[in-house]
Amino acid sequence: VFFGHTHLFDVGRSIRIGDANPVYGVNVGCFFPPEYDPDYMAGRLKDWWRGVIWLDIEPDGQFDLQTVNLSRFKARYL
Repeated sequence: VFFGHTHLFDVGRSIRIGDANPVYGVNVGCFFPPEYDPDYMAGRLKDWWRGVIWLDIEPDGQFDLQTVNLSRFKARYL
């Protein structure tokens, strides 16, 4: 499961009982510039990860994950 609502980067992994295949949950962070500071976050901790997640997904569902932070992404591609 890949999602990006909380603006944090996090990976969780678990094995279901009776199944040898792992299940992953990946929170992919957010993709907006550091100078973006919404009013509703005034005075709150902003441990946001900004960037892009590159995935290489295998036919069996396993995957390799690479993070590219926003600064590096902008330097390479914009």
